[in-house]
Amino acid sequence: MSQTVIPFCDSYDRPIDDPDLLHRIAAQLVRESVIEATADDGRTIEIWTIESAGTTVVASAPRLEVAADMPLTARLVLEDVPHQVRLVVDSATIKSPSRAGIELRVVSATADAVRRRATPRLDLAVAGTLTALICDRLVPGEAVPARIGDLSKGGLRATVADHRPRAGDRVRLHCRLFEGLLETDLRILRAEANADGTTALGCAFIDLDHRGAQVLERVLERLSGQ
Repeated sequence: MSQTVIPFCDSYDRPIDDPDLLHRIAAQLVRESVIEATADDGRTIEIWTIESAGTTVVASAPRLEVAADMPLTARLVLEDVPHQVRLVVDSATIKSPSRAGIELRVVSATADAVRRRATPRLDLAVAGTLTALICDRLVPGEAVPARIGDLSKGGLRATVADHRPRAGDRVRLHCRLFEGLLETDLRILRAEANADGTTALGCAFIDLDHRGAQVLERVLERLSGQ
């Protein structure tokens, strides 16, 4: 999941519709290999991207989950900032009993400034595990020991003795704290090599459930001394 440097729009939360920019976003979607797209009814669809031409992406998806003219939304990390990408299914054909061949068109992208550092982070030092879900260089299900260094309502910083995690990877956090078990999906926004050979990961929470949110709230209250 290598990253392409794509300029931000000059105003966050405003859709980008520059053709050249959308071409590069389409190419980035192909480099991701696997993306998770959300339909307007809230369903999450795993899409395998194959190749791109202009703003069109050739891909495949579960046959019963997609149809022509369906709008979709996906997220990409571009220059360390998550972007929301708006897509539409231009065509869908049956390829096998379980898969459909589709052509996606990139319509627009919006930079999400809120995710950059919307909430203050508090220092923490606790062991955890990051398990690969959708990653470029980690096998799905592979667990990587991590040291959680700070925490906020939006995400955390983790340090791993592994150079393979990359920005854009999706992992599952397992971290047992005094307040309870914090277990949720994370999107790696940044992966920076440290001088000691470890890698610092800036991560954002994905769909933190009610139980996880309660544990997080109690931890943050303790760390802030409230």
